[in-house]
Amino acid sequence: MKCSDVCYPNAWPSEPAVASISKRILEQSRGSDGDIAACCRQLMDIHTTIKSGRLAKKQDSTSLRSRPKGGIMKVIDPYFEILHMADAHEIYRHLELAARTCYKSEDRIDQGTAEALLKRLLKTGHEIVIEHISITVRLVCDRGVTHELVRHRLCSFSQESTRYANYSKKKFGREITVIKPFFWQEGSDQYKEWESAMEACERSYLALLDSGAKAQEARSVLPNSLKTDIVVTANIREWMHVFNLRCSPASHPQMRQVMLPLLNEFYTRIPVLFESLYETYRSRMEHFSTKL
Repeated sequence: MKCSDVCYPNAWPSEPAVASISKRILEQSRGSDGDIAACCRQLMDIHTTIKSGRLAKKQDSTSLRSRPKGGIMKVIDPYFEILHMADAHEIYRHLELAARTCYKSEDRIDQGTAEALLKRLLKTGHEIVIEHISITVRLVCDRGVTHELVRHRLCSFSQESTRYANYSKKKFGREITVIKPFFWQEGSDQYKEWESAMEACERSYLALLDSGAKAQEARSVLPNSLKTDIVVTANIREWMHVFNLRCSPASHPQMRQVMLPLLNEFYTRIPVLFESLYETYRSRMEHFSTKL
C-alpha cells in the first residue's frame, strides 16, 4: 500500500475509532516531509493491524461454522478374537482319521496316537492332511493391515464396509475409531502429527456427511489407520502359510503386532501343529499382546 493510498478515507475500515485516530495523526503531522512520512508509517501500521485482526476473526468464524458437531475420534490398540476353533483333542482325532485313510490304518487309532502321527506327517512335509480343519478369527486392526491380509486367496473374508457403515450415526458415537501406531511414542512429534491428521480426516468425513454426501462417498477421506473388523476363515495349512509370511521381520510392524500374538494363541490351543512356528518366532512375541 502506498502512502497516498493510506491517507484517503476509502483505504480505511469504517470503524469510528480508526477514523478518529487517523484524523488526529494527520492534523499533528502537517508540516515537514518528515512529519508526513512518519504519519504514513503510523497509518500503515494501524491499517495492517486492523486488516489482520479482521482476517483472523473471519477465519475463526468460518472454522466454527464448518466444524461438525461431535467427532472426538477414538484411538484403540488392535486385538483379535477366536470365533471358531475346536478343542485340541477333537482336531487331532479328526486329522488322524483323515491321515490314516490314506494308509488304511484306522485300526491303529488309539489313545495318544494322533499326536505322534501328526508330528511325523509335519516333519516329512505331508501337510495336505491338516487342510481338513478350519479356524475362524475376528481381527480388529487398521485398514492398512487388512489391505495386505486379503491378498491370501485361500482364506475367506468378511469385512466391515465403509460403504454401509456411517460413522456419523448414533450407534458409532458420531466419531471414527483409529488404531494407535505403536511405533510412535504418544506425545512425540510424529505421534502428534499423526493425531492431527486423523482429526482432520474425521472433521472432513463428518462435514461431508452433514452436507448430504453418502457414506460411500464420504469414505474417500478416511485414513489407513481407520479401525476395521475382519472375520477370517482358513484351514490350518493356510494359517501356517499366513503366519510364515506375516510374522516375519520383513512384514509390516502393525501386521506383526496382530499376527505374533495370534500365533502364540494357536500354539497354546493346539501345540502339536504350531510348535515349529512358535519356536521360530517365540523371541519376538514378548513385545505384543493383542488378545481380546
